[in-house]
Amino acid sequence: CRCVSVSWHCDVRPLHATILQRLASRPDGLTPAELSEDLYGPGAKTSVSPEMSKLRHELGGLLHRTTRKPGDNRYRFNQDVTVDIKPMRGRAAQPVS
Repeated sequence: CRCVSVSWHCDVRPLHATILQRLASRPDGLTPAELSEDLYGPGAKTSVSPEMSKLRHELGGLLHRTTRKPGDNRYRFNQDVTVDIKPMRGRAAQPVS
């Protein structure tokens, strides 16, 4: 077995940073509904699919959507990824509204 360690960084918009933080805190992943509720509040009808599509395009194989069982799609980081999210220097964190 060969272990490879690669360090990489990417600057993202505040909303995307919040999504990545939420996913990093839940290694088992979040359903689109759970992520939407987490970001926008209970009963939110805002779809996270467009934002996740953008993130998956930007981050390639680091993020993906899995299906545990029919109807249980989850967004999560690839299992081989270790996530360390740091705030950008000189900018305050932006709350999700």
